[in-house]
Amino acid sequence: MANPWIVNAVSRAELPAACQALAQCRPAEQRDSQARTYLAAITSNALGIAGLFTAKDHAGTIRGAVLGQVLDGATGLIWPPGVETGRDKTAIETDLMKTVLGWLRAAGVKVAQSLPKAGDRDGMAALERHGFKLITRLSMWERDLQTLPHPPKPSGTFTFLPVDDAEDFRNTLLASYEGTLDCPESAGDRTSAELIAGHGPMPEPHESLWFLAKHEGTSAGVLLLSRTDVPGVGELTYLGLRPEHRGRDLGRELIRFAMARSVEAGFHKLTLSVDVRNEPALQLYRSHGFRVTEQRD
Repeated sequence: MANPWIVNAVSRAELPAACQALAQCRPAEQRDSQARTYLAAITSNALGIAGLFTAKDHAGTIRGAVLGQVLDGATGLIWPPGVETGRDKTAIETDLMKTVLGWLRAAGVKVAQSLPKAGDRDGMAALERHGFKLITRLSMWERDLQTLPHPPKPSGTFTFLPVDDAEDFRNTLLASYEGTLDCPESAGDRTSAELIAGHGPMPEPHESLWFLAKHEGTSAGVLLLSRTDVPGVGELTYLGLRPEHRGRDLGRELIRFAMARSVEAGFHKLTLSVDVRNEPALQLYRSHGFRVTEQRD
């Protein structure tokens, strides 16, 4: 017997109702504001409409929705399906998940992730039924750069060079992944080129936001900054050292340079995310005035 609903890509006219459905996995008091957030992100093209799917009954009523997004580096994001509570809830979630996962695979995605708010068991249950594993919690941090009396100056231990030697940069970046404490499970079976592409497109040369850090003439680490959609807010996308350069307090030099360069770039705030299992990084950011703003599973 056929299900009394059908899953399809959303139309523009259905966006408000679809966003309201997608927010069903949030607590009741948060649903309206979350639906408005989804709608604003999609209509502003911060999120794509192509990965938004709805389950509609034969009367045309939207019973549930799920959202997927294709990212660089053969990765993708999934927002957990939102479905009204009822006897068909699990079945509708299953059809929505099958559809969005098939869409992501067809787009070349090898590793799909989700970042539900910490403790969101309702949304995570649907993901876990389809092979997702809870691997860690991400801690979101920020630093108000306007409160700095002056930009922190590195000691000169490193020479920071804007990335212009693609091979040296690639080799150093890949080496910095060895033994990493930041979500090593997310590498999946991606190629080295896909891992690098996962950091997004290289900034324009005049931006000087990606750097190769040299220590005593040797390429020792990398530092990647990026602009966000919020004016004046930058993101420390990645900071990493080759294994042989760790444990020597060199991370302090990298973060000091990141803050100084961010001020030069006009950022008044610097954000980052880090695996809560990465205690050395947590200590580093805490000691330089960063504070936790949110946690996600």
